[in-house]
Amino acid sequence: MYRCLKLTTAAAPLRLRLIDDKSLDPQAGLQVHVFKGNFADKPRELTTNQDGLAISKESFAHLALVKVIGGGGTRVQFPIAMVDERTIVCRLSNAAAGQNLDALQARKDLWLGRLYDNMNLAAERVPELNALLTKSLDNALAAARLGLKDLGAELTALTLERDQLIRQAKELKLAIDLGDGPRLLDDLRQRHGALAEFEKRLEKAIAESAERQALVQIWERARLREAEGDFDQAIALYKKIVENNRDNKQVLRHFEDLQKAWAIKSAEHAKAREFLVQVWPRLDVAALKANLPQAEKAFALCRQNQDRLTPRKLLLATPVHAANLKKRLDVLKRQGTPDSRAEAKTIAAVAEAIRNLHAEASAFVKSDSKK
Repeated sequence: MYRCLKLTTAAAPLRLRLIDDKSLDPQAGLQVHVFKGNFADKPRELTTNQDGLAISKESFAHLALVKVIGGGGTRVQFPIAMVDERTIVCRLSNAAAGQNLDALQARKDLWLGRLYDNMNLAAERVPELNALLTKSLDNALAAARLGLKDLGAELTALTLERDQLIRQAKELKLAIDLGDGPRLLDDLRQRHGALAEFEKRLEKAIAESAERQALVQIWERARLREAEGDFDQAIALYKKIVENNRDNKQVLRHFEDLQKAWAIKSAEHAKAREFLVQVWPRLDVAALKANLPQAEKAFALCRQNQDRLTPRKLLLATPVHAANLKKRLDVLKRQGTPDSRAEAKTIAAVAEAIRNLHAEASAFVKSDSKK
């Protein structure tokens, strides 16, 4: 006769700690896939931190199915009964710990994915602030403060993760390429700084007269439009300020300079701008390869005409395209078929070409500030 114990399960986040079977050292940087129903479902992807701990944000009801990934495939898989929110400790053999480089690469990929997500959120914040500015400075200021808090916390966490990646690679005597990570981190810092300046200007304006507040509302909307490469809208807003405030020499000078820099030089230049502003940012992953030569040609025409404004739209689109390419690559890696490997090779080549175009455009745009 056998006796069994019935466990009372619940819905709770997974808290899993992986340690070495012999040394009991925490296993950092391991990729963990957690499934809700069965192993055929889409997993929640986690990576163990320096303490060997992986924690899910969402809850799993009654049972979680876990795979520990390494060495190009599954190293170990097991079920976990969700009794409460206690930390489940699992001891892994050296074989289960897998390839250190693979684990480190998986952790870096998750870090990059988080950076791309934050870049997209930062871009989405701009039209939200613009819409709020049309209503009141107070609403826009409240949103800016919340955005600063959230972005500041993310920057702290992303910087810490970068430092841990570098330290872990050094400890394991492994070389790791952080890819677009450092550039994306710098871009996010610049966006955080711009948002902080935006907050200060609104705080100052709110303490001033109603007339001044009305001016600042339009002025800040124009600044936001310009920052996102929407120069037609920005110029229209600056024109509105100038028409009603001829004595504001600062805005008048900027308005005239922007109009001059945004002028179309030829029919070919107009077509190049239309493609980079209207078409290129909206392309999906499947269309990027076919349209890449036209993007390169359009940028060359802008450079030929000394147009440093239009390529800014190209630069703003790069993080979105890079994020979408990475997501597609992640799917292809999980499939592991000959067709998926061939497509992954193509996508990697497209991503590299876009990265080179971004670097070239960035150098050209920045060269104007050195004059």
